[in-house]
Amino acid sequence: MTWEGFVEVLIAIGGMVLIVILVPVLLFFLAWIVAVLSKAAGAFGRWFGRKTMLYDPSLPPVPPSTFERHRAQQLAERAREEETRSRHIPQHIKEAVWWRDNGKCGYCGRQGYGMQIDHVVPFSRGGDHSMNNLQLLCRQCNQRKSNKWVG
Repeated sequence: MTWEGFVEVLIAIGGMVLIVILVPVLLFFLAWIVAVLSKAAGAFGRWFGRKTMLYDPSLPPVPPSTFERHRAQQLAERAREEETRSRHIPQHIKEAVWWRDNGKCGYCGRQGYGMQIDHVVPFSRGGDHSMNNLQLLCRQCNQRKSNKWVG
């Protein structure tokens, strides 16, 4: 190998080393500059009593659509209703329904363990916990009935 060939190999290796080392250092430096500038921009906004804004406050506010207003009213009504209505059936009412139905399923007549108190008019559809709206059902009949309004 001649001296010129050796120099060419060194230049080629040096160029690769330079690229392998210099590119990551430049990318790191660029990321650091972006971070510093964004932090400075946030500090600049805080100095003047403003936070970074995602909208232009000089523009008029966009009014909500009819659907959005209706949905907001529905959610507010449901929240008020859930505050006043409870799914809990008092124990004395459960016992009274049990004794009234003689511990038997109102549909199939099955007796025993696993009986459930069911709403004739489902609670989710506005049914209450009165004796007239409650019945005793076995687990299978109650699951079959599900959320249907039977009767």
